[in-house]
Amino acid sequence: PGSDVLFTVLVLASLLVSRTLGFWLVKQIRRRCPRRVFIAGGGPIARLLDRLLVEHPDYGLVPAAFVSDVPVPDADRPVYSYAEAFPALRNADALGLLCAWGPEPPGELHALVRACEEDRRRVWTVPRLFDLAPRRDHIWGVAVAAIHRPPIYNPVVRGSKRVIHLGFG
Repeated sequence: PGSDVLFTVLVLASLLVSRTLGFWLVKQIRRRCPRRVFIAGGGPIARLLDRLLVEHPDYGLVPAAFVSDVPVPDADRPVYSYAEAFPALRNADALGLLCAWGPEPPGELHALVRACEEDRRRVWTVPRLFDLAPRRDHIWGVAVAAIHRPPIYNPVVRGSKRVIHLGFG
């Protein structure tokens, strides 16, 4: 019985150490190799996210530009219209798009999100009630939710399904 307790304590301690080390390593990689994101929206939430990403580099995301058809007050980075945003996002080799729902109508934002998904760019959205939404993830207290492509469109999943079908079907 004593060796079982010792084994359990050692396993739990090693899990704690490896998890802590893993989080530290991810944090260091994110700080050293940040990825650019575009922030869609010209409202106060977009500007708040811009400030938070600059102040907290641990997220590994650097705001590269705003996407808005209305002026963004005090913007210290480029502001692209929705019509010119996707080519600019590709030219900047941005990781993806962070949708902060500005005062613009959502139609053009939806088209931009679809274009990003088709180009395999990541897309996050701030829920409309960002301070009340259940937090799947957050940027310094602001809830964000990843928009994922349906798994069937993922080429790895499609290829795996095809191999299984051919092998066992």
